[in-house]
Amino acid sequence: MTGPGRAGAITSVLVWAVVMAAVVWLSVHLSDGRLIYSIDDPYIHLALAETILDGGWGINPGEAASPSSSVLYAPLLSIFVALGLGESAPLAIGIGAAGLAVWLTNRRLWSETEGGSLFRLAATPLVILCLGAWSLPMMGMEHALHVLTVVAVLGGLVAAAETGRLPLGALIALVAMPLLRFEGVALAGTALVVLTVLGLWRPAVVAGLAIFAALLAYALVMRAHGLPVLPTPVTLKSDIAASVGDAGGLSGFVRGMVEQLKAALDDRRGTLLALGLCAVVGGALRTWRRGGPWRTPEMAMGTAAAAALAAHLLAGAYGWFGRYEVYAVAAALYALIYLYRRDLDAMMRHRRYAQQLALIGVLAVLAFPYARILAFTPTAARNVYEQQHQMHRLATEFLRAPVAVNDLGWVAYRNDHYVLDLWGLGSEEVRQLKAEGRFDAAAIDRLASEKSVAYAMLYEEWFEGLIPPHWCVVAVLGTDKVSAAHPTVEIYAVTKASEEPLRAALAALRPTLPARVRLEERACG
Repeated sequence: MTGPGRAGAITSVLVWAVVMAAVVWLSVHLSDGRLIYSIDDPYIHLALAETILDGGWGINPGEAASPSSSVLYAPLLSIFVALGLGESAPLAIGIGAAGLAVWLTNRRLWSETEGGSLFRLAATPLVILCLGAWSLPMMGMEHALHVLTVVAVLGGLVAAAETGRLPLGALIALVAMPLLRFEGVALAGTALVVLTVLGLWRPAVVAGLAIFAALLAYALVMRAHGLPVLPTPVTLKSDIAASVGDAGGLSGFVRGMVEQLKAALDDRRGTLLALGLCAVVGGALRTWRRGGPWRTPEMAMGTAAAAALAAHLLAGAYGWFGRYEVYAVAAALYALIYLYRRDLDAMMRHRRYAQQLALIGVLAVLAFPYARILAFTPTAARNVYEQQHQMHRLATEFLRAPVAVNDLGWVAYRNDHYVLDLWGLGSEEVRQLKAEGRFDAAAIDRLASEKSVAYAMLYEEWFEGLIPPHWCVVAVLGTDKVSAAHPTVEIYAVTKASEEPLRAALAALRPTLPARVRLEERACG
C-alpha cells in the first residue's frame, strides 16, 4: 500500500472510531447507563448462546427450536459469552468487524487513486455510512460480520487474479460468509467458480469442502433435534424460502423470484441496487472489450459482485432497520471503487470538480438511508430499554414464572423460566401449527395450559381474533415507537387465579420504570 493510501485508510478508521464511540456513549446514556442494542433480536442470539453452552439448541432447556437465521453467529457468540463478555459480546464482535470493513474499503479507495484529497475526505464518511459501520455494531447482529466477509472476499479475488494466491483472510471470509447469512451463498458459490477458473483449485476445493461440511453438520444437528434444515426466521420472513416446500414446486419458486424482482424494482433501494448491478457488469466487461484476457481481476471480482447483487434482487429482503440489504450495498460500492478506479483517478488528477460533486451527490443518495438509521440508533436503543427490557424485568424480577410473548429477545435472555413464543421463532410447535394452518385461539390456550403459562405480554394487534376470550388485559405498557414493532404491549392474566399476582407484580414494577414509560392498568370484565 502506498503512503497516502495507508494514511487515508488510517484516517478513515480514526473518523469511524470517534463517531462510533459517540454513538455507543449516547446510546448507553439514553438507556440510563446500560448497554442496550438498538433492536431486540440480538438477545435471541444471546439466549440461544446460553442454551448452546448448556448443550442444547433453542431457547428453553430441553426443548429444541431454531430461532437464529445464522448458522455460525450464535455458536460464535457462545465462545465470547464463555469468555465472560456476556451481553457486550455482540458489540465487541460488531465493532471489530465494522472497523476492519472500513479499513479494507477505504484502503481500496485511497490506494487506487492519487490527488483529490478533499474529494476522498468528503467521500470517506459516506462510504462508512454505506457499510453500515456506525449503526450495525449497535444492532448486535451478524450483519457487520457479513459486510466484512463480503469486502474481504471481493478484495481477495482481486489479489488472487493479480498474484495467483488467495490471501488467508479472504479464504476464512469465504468459508464464513454463507455460514453467517444464507444470502452469502450466491457470492461464495460464484467466488469458488472464479477461483477454479483462475487455476486456484486448491483453495477453491478447501473452501468448498469446508462450507459443505459445516452446512451438512448444521443440517444433521437440526434433524437430530427434530427441526427443519432451514432456520425458522428464514422460513417465516422469506417468501422465497417458504416457497421451496410449496406444491408449486420449481415453477412456483421461479414465480416467487419474479414477484420478488418486481417488488425490488418498486423499492428505492432495490432500484439503486439494480443500477449498481448494471454499473458493475459494465465496468467488468470493459476489460474484455479492450482486448484483455477474460481472467482479469476486474472480471474475477466483478463477476462475484454481480452474482451477489443479482441474487439479492431475486430473493433478498429490504429494510428491517437497513440491515438486510447493506451487504449488497457494500458489495456494489467496493466493486465500483475498484472497477472505476482509473476514472476516479483521472477525475481527481485533472480536477474535474463538477464530476466530483456529482459523484459525492450519488454517494450521499446511497448513504442517506443509513444516515437516518444512524441518527435513530441511540433513541432506538432507548426504545428497546423502555419496552423489551422492562418486559424482561417484569418476567424475571417480579413474576418469576413462565410467560408467553411475541417479541422473544430480552424476555428469553437470562430467564430461567419457560418462555412460550407465540410468534414461532423460539417455539417449534407454534411454527408447525402456523405452517399447517392450525394456529388459533384454542391452540394458543392449549399451549399456555401445557406449559403452565399464567401471564402473557403481546402486541394485541398481531393476534386479532386469536387471543383466547378468557384472557384478561390487566395493563398496557406504552413507549415510543422507534425500532420496536409496536408502541404498546398488552399484559395479560391468562387465568383468573393469575390476575391478582400480576397486579401485585405491576404495582411493584411501576415505581422502578423509566420516567418516559407509561403503565396503564385495566379492569377485567
